[in-house]
Amino acid sequence: MTAIELLHSPELTGLRGLLHFAKDPLLAFEQARKLHGTFVAYEQGGRSMRLVMEPSLVDELLVRHADKLEKDLFTQALRPLLGNGLLTNDGPPWKGQRRLLAPSFHPRQIGKFAEMMVSTTEKYVSGLGAEQSRDVHADMMQLTLEIVLATLLAPTPSARGTWGACWTWPWTTTAG
Repeated sequence: MTAIELLHSPELTGLRGLLHFAKDPLLAFEQARKLHGTFVAYEQGGRSMRLVMEPSLVDELLVRHADKLEKDLFTQALRPLLGNGLLTNDGPPWKGQRRLLAPSFHPRQIGKFAEMMVSTTEKYVSGLGAEQSRDVHADMMQLTLEIVLATLLAPTPSARGTWGACWTWPWTTTAG
């Protein structure tokens, strides 16, 4: 692997950087990438931060060197609320959780999820009335809930709509 130059981003540093980030996080990161490249350093809250936007380097860090990384302060602060799940955990417990969930994120499985998301969306849209105005936020929240329930809790055609199912290995069901 070749060395990548680490450049400092004053646009993301300090209170000014925090306000810039708060206004539009994706735009702030994209501007930093355009100005400084795919590997950027900045300071925030007294801590030295690294922003990595090179896909091969992200893979290298998150897969091969995950044990050397720690979650950011915001994510760590979510632990009391969310528990020690895949999002908030670090170290060996995180690695075990990741291995357990990895089969669910295989490209074939993602394709099945995509098919279910499309069919759930089509079914939801077909049930909408011809009202002049809609609460899009409420509709999207309801649709998201239905997609989550369909993809995570009833992934087989025979189990859809059967909420009295017997649960086995994650996300598989046997109708009961």
